[in-house]
Amino acid sequence: MEYNFKKGDKLVLELINTRDDILEGEFVNGDKNRLSLINISSYRNKTIIKGPYNYYRSDILYIRLLNESEGKNCKNILNKTECPETNYKDTILIPKLEYDRLKEMSHNYIYMGSLDSRYYDAMNYLKTYETIGIAAVTTIYEKTAGINLIIISTWDQLYIIDFLVLNSKKFPPELEEILRCEDIKKVLHDSRLLTQIFAKQYGIRMKNIFDTKVADIAVRKKLGETPTETRTLGECLTHYFNFPPTLFDTQESKLDKWKTRPLSDTRKFRAAQRGVFLILVKNHLENILLKDFYKCVHDYANSLQDCCMNDVPNKIFDNKVCDILGNMKLS
Repeated sequence: MEYNFKKGDKLVLELINTRDDILEGEFVNGDKNRLSLINISSYRNKTIIKGPYNYYRSDILYIRLLNESEGKNCKNILNKTECPETNYKDTILIPKLEYDRLKEMSHNYIYMGSLDSRYYDAMNYLKTYETIGIAAVTTIYEKTAGINLIIISTWDQLYIIDFLVLNSKKFPPELEEILRCEDIKKVLHDSRLLTQIFAKQYGIRMKNIFDTKVADIAVRKKLGETPTETRTLGECLTHYFNFPPTLFDTQESKLDKWKTRPLSDTRKFRAAQRGVFLILVKNHLENILLKDFYKCVHDYANSLQDCCMNDVPNKIFDNKVCDILGNMKLS
């Protein structure tokens, strides 16, 4: 079976012998045993090889197609069979522009090893957001775990705070204010360890938490499943967006290697990946959980579309407005 791609298609592939990285390139041509790509780059660096370069089926572990735009071709991620242009198994289920934006954010992190002007600018910037993502690299997975790195993301910027080299004897008060703030939603995946560290070591009770691991379980139950295992954030990205399974690297067992300073660019990038996808996953899971509610709001907002203007004042103050809402499906 030949590869069913068109010239110019942007492909994401993982090779069997290089499972620590993901390659991207533009499809030129191919047959049932190989494909040829140009403008090839690694996900973890920005070096581009013009090519063309051939990749053989026997060496390829996964291939994904990036959509140029949302369109209607894979909009319904819940029903993955509704992808008329290509099999959903071969397609990353977010637009190419969004995929590229997230990748660019992973590279354009702001690393902070001291409480300098960059830190204060970042804290002031974070205070303007209603939703932020928070991840961490800890020293050990025990009750005595400490913070190595804290990763904070907004929709368009990502910060890495290096606690091992901070020139501060106490927890940064500006960051503490953000963690305690009830008006800022904090998105985490499995929030238990980090909230425990904050509470036990610093006396900080983080407020307004959205846990994507809990949301994933709730979505699976909503769809009729009986979950017996939880998913990592990387597994959620693969399940909901069809990302390559090894794109998201969080399962590094040797945490002692994270103590080495100065921190390498490779580790900074891997740390950045822990935070960059959180808001994307949160928004998607929230939309599924509140699907009926949003449908109800949409129907109510458009309930006057078929009325003539003379009837609008009466309809707006109609005592039966609650009956209108009551007849809508909201479960």
